Amino acid sequence: MIATPTQTPGRGPAASTLLSVVEATLRDLHAGGPDLPPVTLASVLDEDLGFDSLARMELMLRTERAFGIALPEDALQRVETVADLLRAVQQGAAAPDRAAPAGTAGTLLPVAAPLAEAGTAGHAAPETAATLPEVLAWHLEVHPQQTQIVYL
Repeated sequence: MIATPTQTPGRGPAASTLLSVVEATLRDLHAGGPDLPPVTLASVLDEDLGFDSLARMELMLRTERAFGIALPEDALQRVETVADLLRAVQQGAAAPDRAAPAGTAGTLLPVAAPLAEAGTAGHAAPETAATLPEVLAWHLEVHPQQTQIVYL
């Protein structure tokens, strides 16, 4: 059973929103799976909830979207529990220069300069790529001799 935000009285709206995001991510990652573990602020992302590195990245992106902020750059490595993620959200919200630009929630961000410059003759950078597989497909086409991804 997954704990609902109403089961965490006194935690505030940010904690309730974050718990909802974590729960939704957990459900999406384990759709049709067995009973899911309870989600609390004390839940350890990898040990208790089974979030691997890709799932953690998805959780970070959903959290940024839900709160309209940009999390601190080291959040992915630093966050171990849901409470740690809540602290990172509060840090991101407290830093006005780190807030996501208005209207960008859920939209593609511009391609970084190194990627835009990576295009070769006749191959423009994948500025319209909406997913990681689309970006990887472009890299495979343009740089077939290079390793595109390493899965450990």
